[in-house]
Amino acid sequence: MHNKSRASQTPAQKRKISEAGASDATQAPSGGSKREQPTQRELYEAARKRGLPGRSRMTKAQLARALGR
Repeated sequence: MHNKSRASQTPAQKRKISEAGASDATQAPSGGSKREQPTQRELYEAARKRGLPGRSRMTKAQLARALGR
């Protein structure tokens, strides 16, 4: 952000800064589609339910491979 204080910015400048700082995680997904790839946590939970040994030391790719995904 620039050194200007927010009070001296125009409403359009404030809106532009606010929109630029918004992350994808806080915005609702467009079209309501579900993401295609499971998260590492989701893979870990699936591995835990199956009782896979060594799952706590596995990477996301290793978990996916061990689960056959």
